[in-house]
Amino acid sequence: MDQSAIEQLNQCFHLPDHPVVFHLTAGLAFCSREPYRTQALQLEPGQLVRLVREASNAQDSQAIRVETPDGKPVGYLYAAEACYLSILLDYYRNCGDLAGEPADKTRVRGILTGAQPGQQENRRLRYPKITLDIRLGLRQAWPLFTIMAILQIKAENREPPPVLAANPWLNPLLDLQTRYRHLGHDRFVLPPLLAEAWIELVGPGTRFIGKT
Repeated sequence: MDQSAIEQLNQCFHLPDHPVVFHLTAGLAFCSREPYRTQALQLEPGQLVRLVREASNAQDSQAIRVETPDGKPVGYLYAAEACYLSILLDYYRNCGDLAGEPADKTRVRGILTGAQPGQQENRRLRYPKITLDIRLGLRQAWPLFTIMAILQIKAENREPPPVLAANPWLNPLLDLQTRYRHLGHDRFVLPPLLAEAWIELVGPGTRFIGKT
């Protein structure tokens, strides 16, 4: 998208035209299994980790590996987060300096190495349980907003998703969801600017929700 189209998109959805930081609390998958468990148990709260796109993963083409700064893998993001962050990371990787690499300041938020006292039902769960504080500094807001708008527009839950509390610049998503529910699938028309932005992110030949 050229700068004029980006400015129009920002104005249409009241998006910030300055760098933003995306905050997300997420769990770490597979950290209770080897070969990740040994390294995961050495993590400490507050420790920096990084997100590494793993498009060649044979089991999941949307996989995002989590590793220490010196390259030791400790697990993966769960699919719920990887499904949209993988698109974002792929866009930055393919566009290079044009989009500006995201500043990854992800840290370990919490580590649970076993069931807490009085939680007998959790003793059979696999440990450690690790949560991450994902923080991605983005030069522009529109790529992530577009991705989440397309993937979340049909969400059935009418309560605001928790991610909006930490990222109020994503609040225009609620207006899109409300419009979709009001008009229904057959009458909803995806805003042309949003369609253009989606094509910019993932390429032509993609399918849209509703009419375009």
